[in-house]
Amino acid sequence: MNLCTKEWDDYDLQRHQTCRVCPPPLSGHLYPVLGLMQPLLDNPNYDITVYTGLTKVPVVQALGFKCQALLPDQPDVFDNIASTDTKLNASTLYGQIQAAITMCQDLMTQVEAILRETQPDVATIDFVFAPLGMVCDKLGLPWLTTNPTPFSIESKTDAPAFLGGLKPPSNWRQALRNRLGRGAVHGFKRLVYGLFVKKALKRFDPVIYQQFKLYRENGEEGFYSPYGILALGMEELEFRKDFPAHLTWLGPTYPKKPVADFHLPTDLPTVLVTNGTLLPWGKESLLTIVKRLAQAHPDICFLVTSGSEARKDQPVEAIMDNVYRYQYIDYEAVLPHVDYVIHHGGAGILYASIRHGKPALVIPHDYDQFDYAARLEWADAALVASLKRPDSIEAGFKQLLSRTDWTAMKTLQDQLLAYPTQERLEAAIASVLK
Repeated sequence: MNLCTKEWDDYDLQRHQTCRVCPPPLSGHLYPVLGLMQPLLDNPNYDITVYTGLTKVPVVQALGFKCQALLPDQPDVFDNIASTDTKLNASTLYGQIQAAITMCQDLMTQVEAILRETQPDVATIDFVFAPLGMVCDKLGLPWLTTNPTPFSIESKTDAPAFLGGLKPPSNWRQALRNRLGRGAVHGFKRLVYGLFVKKALKRFDPVIYQQFKLYRENGEEGFYSPYGILALGMEELEFRKDFPAHLTWLGPTYPKKPVADFHLPTDLPTVLVTNGTLLPWGKESLLTIVKRLAQAHPDICFLVTSGSEARKDQPVEAIMDNVYRYQYIDYEAVLPHVDYVIHHGGAGILYASIRHGKPALVIPHDYDQFDYAARLEWADAALVASLKRPDSIEAGFKQLLSRTDWTAMKTLQDQLLAYPTQERLEAAIASVLK
């Protein structure tokens, strides 16, 4: 370790540990990390500071964390990159890559200054903030990757991710498909790195440009920590077995906070409907789907959330006699009261539904949601429908209402609640400081 000439040969693991936590201000990344770190707030051996986007600083501070804004002069930059007006395609992806590279130069400069000034013992970096891991390596600072989407790590032998929800092969054609898919993912990463990332690093940080390798000598991806990867998901939901040896499964996490009372608008059986906090292009189409279901099932109540925490105080809209639209609903407040969930396959609502033991119909929209849907279907823990096929949604919803055997989902619920998260986190931190 050479950050500011620190020496670690005789490091005392019993003394005060200073930890710098860097998640983006996106719900699917920020909240799992806050939930992971929250138990350490009561431990006097840890001094934790969170660094995230300005819009989420009040949320972080309300949970008791010390927090500093990243890029405070660009409060919406992270949301603008992640939230697109259309489904992800070549054009929007190119725009995201260019915007992210532009943003990263300022972000890396700010975080390097913070780390040099505060001289922490360890940092945790969300996997989409991978350039900050490069900064840690530049400074010789031990760091851990936090990853709520572990299958984002490149597969070497099994079904690749981000290709529409591929599953393990059952015949030689599917095996060939998966092999070609792995090659496509690998090639795409090399292409993006060579065309964009490498040139940007050479331009604004020659030291990192010389140090960083897209793939290390052992074949592992350079974007993830060589010290340890904290997987904030469920190993039991994975069909892959080729994860890096230094990955630790900590289970899904979320921040604990007081939950307001939630009152259902009717006495009818109730379905929570959500496609998360992003996907602005999918909000109205989801409402159209719900209206169609509500007309066919007048004896069912649908609660639709738009996922806008900033507008959570706006009044509820009665769209139909059995359809109510909320700008924002706290999952922990509403899930104990509903009977079913229709969601998009985002990690937050997926694990919240399992945690509360709620049967779900998954309609994946974009990004990693197809891969989550594939895993749930593979585990027989949820039903899956296609956004492009309204008939599959109606059929899936009828099956959701009629199905009585949810044994696989209940088993996952028990396994989720049994994860020794805090114990494994503290062990991971201690291991990188030895």
